[in-house]
Amino acid sequence: GAAAAAAAATAAAAAAAAAAPVDATEEKELLKKMYYPCKMALEIGSPGLVTEEWEEESKNIIWTILKQVRPGMDLSKVPLPTFILEPRSFLEKLSDFYSHNDILAAAARKQDAVSRMVEVVRWYTSGFYIKPQGMKKPYNPILGETFRCFWDLPAEGSRTFFMAEQVSHHPPITAWFCSNRPAGFCVNGSVLCKTKFNGNSAGTILDGKSSITLLQWGEEYRCTLPTMWGKGIFFGSLLMEMGGEIAITCEKTGVRAELEFERKPLIGGTYNLMSGKIKMGKETLFTIAGKWDEELELTNKKNGSTEVLWAPAKHTRLPRQCVRPSELGALESVRLWAKVTAAIDANDQQLATDEKVVLEAQQRKEAKERKERKEEYVPTFFTRDGDGHWNYKYINREPWVDGIDVLEFEKDGIIQTKAQPRPRGHRAGGNRASRMSSDGIKGRRTVGSRVHTDSGSGGAGGGGGSGPSLRRWMRDMDERMERLQKSIDALGGQGGQGGGGGAGAERGRSPTNQLLFAILALLATQLLLQFAQVI
Repeated sequence: GAAAAAAAATAAAAAAAAAAPVDATEEKELLKKMYYPCKMALEIGSPGLVTEEWEEESKNIIWTILKQVRPGMDLSKVPLPTFILEPRSFLEKLSDFYSHNDILAAAARKQDAVSRMVEVVRWYTSGFYIKPQGMKKPYNPILGETFRCFWDLPAEGSRTFFMAEQVSHHPPITAWFCSNRPAGFCVNGSVLCKTKFNGNSAGTILDGKSSITLLQWGEEYRCTLPTMWGKGIFFGSLLMEMGGEIAITCEKTGVRAELEFERKPLIGGTYNLMSGKIKMGKETLFTIAGKWDEELELTNKKNGSTEVLWAPAKHTRLPRQCVRPSELGALESVRLWAKVTAAIDANDQQLATDEKVVLEAQQRKEAKERKERKEEYVPTFFTRDGDGHWNYKYINREPWVDGIDVLEFEKDGIIQTKAQPRPRGHRAGGNRASRMSSDGIKGRRTVGSRVHTDSGSGGAGGGGGSGPSLRRWMRDMDERMERLQKSIDALGGQGGQGGGGGAGAERGRSPTNQLLFAILALLATQLLLQFAQVI
C-alpha cells in the first residue's frame, strides 16, 4: 500500500511539474535585443503611377549593355549598372508583400470558405503598390544570403515573422516563410526569377508559387505570381507595371480566384488595371475591377452590392521590425550589401559598382571551390520537395492552443514556439481565432481554456475540427489500453501459476507484482481521464 501511494505521489508530482507555467521572458528579451523599428519599408513606394527620367549618360550606358542582348534573351546573367538598382536586396523586397498581413489574420477568423477567400484575395492585392521611384531593380541575392524581420499585430496581440533565403544562384531561386501561429496563418513560397529583354521593355517572370495555410481550418491557398515589366528603356518615361493572369485556389473548399493584371496597350488605355472573379466551381460569386495601386471594387453577383476590396489610401502599413546592425550575420542582406547601398545613397556609382564586383567575385570563387570539391550547396533553412518546391525546414502548421502554446519567436533564423509540455496523446485543438468565432462551428466544445471541434466540417467553408487527428488519437489510445491490459493479465497469470488462478491468483502475487499492478492501473486511469477530456 505504501509503495502504491508513493508511485501515485510521484505521478502527481510529474503532472504538477508539467502543468507549471512556462516562462517566455528570455525569448521576449531576445526579440527586444535583436530587433528595432525599421522605417525604410514605410518610406518606399506610394499609390499611383511613379515614373523616372534617366540622364543622357545613363541611357548611353544602358544602350551599350543592351547592344549585347537580343529580344527574348535571359538577362539574369547580364551585369546591370548600379544606377538602375533599388538599394536593397530582392529578399528584403519580398517582405513588402506582408506589410498588411493583418488581413490574413482576418481571413483566419472568417466562418465560411467564400469569406476567407475574399480576405486572402484582399491580402494578395495589397503588396504591389509598394514600389520604388521609376524603374529600379533590387540586388540579385548572393547564394546563401538571408533576410529576416517581423511585424507587430497589436489588434491580435501577436507578431508575424518573415524569413527568406537565396537557395540557388544559377538558376536564381528565392525561398521564404512567414508565420503567425497565434493569428492562425503561415505562408511558404519559392520563386525562380527570369528576366527577359523585349525591345523597349524588360520583364521579370516570377516562376513559382506561394502557399497560404489557415491553420484552424486546415486550408491551403496556392497562389501564382504575375510578371513585372519595366518600360521606357529607349523612349518614353521609365516605369514599372504588372502583367499576366494569376490564380488563387483552395482545393479543400473548391473556391477559386482568377485575377488578371492588365498591361497598358501601346495606344490608349491606362496603367495598373486589374479584373477578376471569385468562383465556387463554375459559378461566379464575385467580380473584381479597378486599379490595384488605387482602388479595387468587389461586386456580389447575386445581389449586385459592391464594396471596396482594396485601397492603399485607406490602410496603414504595419510597423516592421528589422535586425539591429550589430546583431546581423555575415550573410544577412543589410550587412552583405551595406557598402553598395552606402555608395548608391551617396550617389557614387563607381564605388557602388566596385563593391558590387567584389561580392560577385567572391561568389564565383566559392562556386568554383565547391565544384572542385564536387560538393553541392545545401541551403540552411529550406529543403526542396519532390515537386521542386522549397519548404521551410522548421514549418509548424499546428493550430495555436492557448494555455499550452505560450510565445512564437525567432532565433537565429528559426521561427519556433515556446510551449507548455503537451499531455501525452494530446491533439491540436482550436486556436485563438476559433474562440472569437460564432457558434456556427459544428460540434463546438470548450475543454478548460481550449476550444475543440468535432470531425465535421466547420462553417460554410468546410473547416473546423480535425477528424483524421482524432481518429489517430483514438487508435493510439486503443493500442495503449490493449498493451496495458496485456501487462496486467501477464502479472495476474504469474500470480495464478503460484496460486491456482482466480482468488488464488490474487493471493499468489508477490509484493513487487502488486506494486507493478497498481502502477499499471494508475496509468490506465490517466488514459481514461485523457479520453474523457477529449470526448
